[in-house]
Amino acid sequence: MIKTKQVEKLARASRKSVLCVCEVCGFEYFEVYRNINRSKFADKYCIKCRVEIKRHHLSQLKTDFFKSVAGKKAKQHLSLIAKEQAKKKTGAFSPESRRKQAHCLSELHKDKFGPYAQHVFKITRGPDHPNWKNDKEGYEEYKSKVYSETKKWDLHSLKGADKRGLCGTSSATQLDHKLSIYYGYSHNIAPDIIGHISNLEFVSWKENRTKGRKCSMSLSQLLIQIEKYNETSSTTISKESRIQADPKRAASFDDN
Repeated sequence: MIKTKQVEKLARASRKSVLCVCEVCGFEYFEVYRNINRSKFADKYCIKCRVEIKRHHLSQLKTDFFKSVAGKKAKQHLSLIAKEQAKKKTGAFSPESRRKQAHCLSELHKDKFGPYAQHVFKITRGPDHPNWKNDKEGYEEYKSKVYSETKKWDLHSLKGADKRGLCGTSSATQLDHKLSIYYGYSHNIAPDIIGHISNLEFVSWKENRTKGRKCSMSLSQLLIQIEKYNETSSTTISKESRIQADPKRAASFDDN
């Protein structure tokens, strides 16, 4: 809302500053009179509120357009173009555009207390997140104990250890706990049982990612495998030194 008096005497292309009051936050600001005649938002909202109003206005125009007949045809045409770009990894699916999108989203998510971040993105972090677990620190501590037990074994004796690599590498393998670490934590299983060599195997990185927290072996089966290993193996578990396992015996247990 324009607060300056005798605005009618000014020319439409005048560069004089006019005092205005924002209709949303009530903040007083100065705006050039020429910009007020060119834009319908300049004399009603301040710069901060104007950005939010324009975003919501443009999103509403976009939804109204795609609901129309012309918009539906345009949407079908754009979907065909997007499929071709996804196959060739060009346009919006190119690595450079993906990096730009990720950077823009990260910058927007930094302002978690702003109105746009709260109402449009609906960001919830920390204890406000629906999947938040209060025992996160306890799980991380248990996880580190399992990995310390895992490192005591000679992992090179396992099948597929020579192809160990990162995600995305062709024919790369990763270490997997058959009875998952999360299962062991949630059922109060000792870390040395989860980190035992009978519970370890190397699988492809794709299988490792799709498996997640699932288990490929039951607890009873694992305890039987550990008993077999202790009967056949002459080595004993020492908490200070790494145990060198027999590769043939470890491979035979993995096959079973």
